[in-house]
Amino acid sequence: MAWLFNPSEGHGLGDRALRSLLVFAGQLENVQNLDRQSQDFLRPHNIHHLALSHMLVNIELRLEPRRTRTASATKSKKNLLDVVVLEPVTKLCIAIENKFGAGESPDQLKRYRLGLEKRFPGFQRIYIFLDKLEAEPKDDQWLPVGYSWLNGFLLEQENDPAISADVRRTLSEFRDAVQDEDEESTSTSTTSRLISSVAAKHGEAIEAMCAIGRPKGEKFLDALKEISANLRSAEGRASLSLFKLYHTRSLLWDECRQRARFAAFFNTLNEKFHGDLDSDVKRVKAWYSLRSWKSLVENKDEYFFPVSVRVSSREERFDLYTYIDLRSVRQDAREALRTFGALIRKSASSKNSPRRTAETFDICVRKGLSRADAVKEVMGQLEFLRDSLRSQGLT
Repeated sequence: MAWLFNPSEGHGLGDRALRSLLVFAGQLENVQNLDRQSQDFLRPHNIHHLALSHMLVNIELRLEPRRTRTASATKSKKNLLDVVVLEPVTKLCIAIENKFGAGESPDQLKRYRLGLEKRFPGFQRIYIFLDKLEAEPKDDQWLPVGYSWLNGFLLEQENDPAISADVRRTLSEFRDAVQDEDEESTSTSTTSRLISSVAAKHGEAIEAMCAIGRPKGEKFLDALKEISANLRSAEGRASLSLFKLYHTRSLLWDECRQRARFAAFFNTLNEKFHGDLDSDVKRVKAWYSLRSWKSLVENKDEYFFPVSVRVSSREERFDLYTYIDLRSVRQDAREALRTFGALIRKSASSKNSPRRTAETFDICVRKGLSRADAVKEVMGQLEFLRDSLRSQGLT
């Protein structure tokens, strides 16, 4: 991430990544939590005219002194801010805390913010919480940016003919690496659909297989020894077969195990929409859309779901975000879909504040639902959207 933001690196992108991030963050509704000076600073025309010729990029900046020499490496890492971009001449400080799976520790962001205020007084400070799970930061001075921005930016640069082939390949590999866990970038590959189908139908068997095969290191040898000692029984032979099967494609089966948590969604929705269901299921998130909505898309070979319900799994509770994504929508349909979304968004009885950017916006948010309630809500949302889009002549 620091390589991407550093204009002195050999990628040839200059300061595009930082400007793009700031423009994206400046369009979030959370900006209203900031003081007037910061709100004005994040206006697009200001960002595009920033002087960044002396920009410096730091990683893992320590903002607190080590408490003791015996502090563990894990605790020490928690006191390191991931990326800090400094422009000493114009006195600008951009803090980026990047969460790729780990949760926010208590008061972590507040401590970082207070540490930067103390270390860089007089600087214009902007705080970015870049999280693949799109969690809300506990400190409201941090602006939440999901990996949708990162994937969109990388894809845009890959299509720039001025970028060298080597850099384009690097950006593509970077995007592939993070896209597997992104909350916006959807994949409709045959393998992805097959994994979802298997996970939905055989969740208990997959869980049993992973429990048998997942031990590693010395535990792997102990598990194999225990299984081998019981081969006279049918259960022992079955365990050995599952053990071997797991280790032939362990990453694949781990993915199936993770997706099994969305099995109830797949079974119910697939039956309800009779082959029209389009879905993308990741480890802790799933997107549900309809294939008939693909008529709204410009490039059908590579696209984002134009209308979708995103489901986030948090332990045994589920958060739902019904949203519209205009990034792949045909130009002639964009304004009509934007107007449609605004009307739905205005009438939605949601207790949670929907998010909005220039190209993507939530039209309804539901949080903390049980699995059964979440399945019913997704089905209801898709039905409502299908009927409403038809009545508006959009599909």
